[in-house]
Amino acid sequence: MIRLSAWTHEVGGRVFSLRPLTVRERIALGEALADAMAADAVRDARAAGMSPKEAVAEARTARDEARRASALVMSCFSLSGALRVLDRACEDSGELVALVEPQVATALALAALGIDIEEHERRAASGNP
Repeated sequence: MIRLSAWTHEVGGRVFSLRPLTVRERIALGEALADAMAADAVRDARAAGMSPKEAVAEARTARDEARRASALVMSCFSLSGALRVLDRACEDSGELVALVEPQVATALALAALGIDIEEHERRAASGNP
């Protein structure tokens, strides 16, 4: 189910309040991801001995790839990416992530982005992706 309003998730006897992110928050997270990926690309290019011009080209490519909506969604499949989203969606995100399994953190982060993972799973199971 796509989350249109705040919801709660209980784990370890604690109840955590989460909320869907606004469009502006999703855009800001996408831009932060793009900046981080560009910085990583520059670091890698320098380590590989590339020229500054080549490093800039690598950074531009990384930034362009990260600005795709799918990049933010896919980042949720790492614990750091899920935490990046959950930091906006939940006041106690660090505690929440410490208590849940990684796949739950991913599912909660995707829900905060407005991705209905359960619907995708139902469609895949029915052979109608």
